[in-house]
Amino acid sequence: MGNRRMSDRDGLAGKECVLKHKSSILLVNINDETSLLAAYMPFIRGGGLFIKTDQPIAMGSEIHVSLHLFEDPQDISIRGKVVWINPALGAECGTGSSKAPGIGICFPESLRQLKLRIENLLPDYGEVSAESFTL
Repeated sequence: MGNRRMSDRDGLAGKECVLKHKSSILLVNINDETSLLAAYMPFIRGGGLFIKTDQPIAMGSEIHVSLHLFEDPQDISIRGKVVWINPALGAECGTGSSKAPGIGICFPESLRQLKLRIENLLPDYGEVSAESFTL
């Protein structure tokens, strides 16, 4: 399946659309605390993660992510739901935001320990006013 071009019939000719299917996996490497702090979304119930991408992915889409966190020997498989979108700059529905384009996913209930793992990697995250990809 993969990506497909939208047809004129869709009203979005020339735009890329990522179809929901099980073979799409986003590979995400977070190599340091600063990057994790910018991507982590603690305000999402159960935790969430922002993933930079220029690909338009619809709100509510289920996304499969293979996450590699620094200091963690194993990748973490996440099947999350898109709950946040930062459109690409210049997008037709753009907000004029200077934030990086991408999506935010919420962690499924089955991965509630992931929120704790991330917060343990960021012991001072509540006290730091670092730049975030979302807010």
